[in-house]
Amino acid sequence: MRKAYQTNGIINMKEKKYDIKARESILEEKEKLYNKLRKHLDELVKFNRKLKEIDKALSSMTDYYSNEWLEDYANFKSDKHFDILSQDLIYNTLQDIHIQKIKILKTIANKLE
Repeated sequence: MRKAYQTNGIINMKEKKYDIKARESILEEKEKLYNKLRKHLDELVKFNRKLKEIDKALSSMTDYYSNEWLEDYANFKSDKHFDILSQDLIYNTLQDIHIQKIKILKTIANKLE
């Protein structure tokens, strides 16, 4: 009996024997891939939560930098050193986060169909 089988979008009109051993090997490989994807999904969920934490911290830091930093920079005198009073360090960190967020968005956008 001739049947049509579709494999990778190609229809094969020949008789097809189901090779259990070959399929078992493929299924084992796909099972591993599935398990890996499940772990990746968990990582994406954690990453999404982390992004929310980052945004909250970023918002607070941006507010500080825009409204209070200059006064602290000009007036704070102490033996204690604070990296936060370095204009370049804070600006570069804020910019680096912005750049990384853009890269993430571009990566995601390029994979959308």
